[in-house]
Amino acid sequence: MSDVATMAAGVAATTAPTANPNAAAPFNPLLAILLPIVGGFFAALLLRWLDRLAAREKLRREFEAAAALVTDELEANIESLKISLDDDPEQVPTIHDTTYNQMQLALAQRLTPEERQQVAEAYKHVRVPRALGVRRMVRDSLSGTVDERMQANLPNIEAAIAKMSSAATMLKTHFRPAAGGTARHRWWRR
Repeated sequence: MSDVATMAAGVAATTAPTANPNAAAPFNPLLAILLPIVGGFFAALLLRWLDRLAAREKLRREFEAAAALVTDELEANIESLKISLDDDPEQVPTIHDTTYNQMQLALAQRLTPEERQQVAEAYKHVRVPRALGVRRMVRDSLSGTVDERMQANLPNIEAAIAKMSSAATMLKTHFRPAAGGTARHRWWRR
């Protein structure tokens, strides 16, 4: 073999194509089509999951607000009944159920049937106001006429206080402990 032939073989060996680590991969049109489709599908799944998470959080906040409002109304009714027992046991007390009527659906979505029944039992005396009073026949000593009056039914009032207290205590168990006060909110929980 001549020197020229060995030189030519050496030049050919050094100029042979080698793998360039910086070279771009060949263009794949199938990958260019499928990648945005698959990425869009996963983005849609992520958005759906986030929407469901937000809806669940909204229902939880509505339930907690309803439970807090109904608890406040129950405690106000308890105080009203206690005041009427202490101050004027002859007069039939007035108690309210407006908030409970408005928040009943929000409560029903998260309370168990036993808990719903317990709250309904607490409001039974409100729905039947005569349960808190008894009709008494009173004879006027001066004129001699008989007058029918409503007087407080003490055993029923005490039973109403007990049922309302237990329902308020049960509803308080559904409150989430406030971390750092009620005015603090995370931006994703608004």
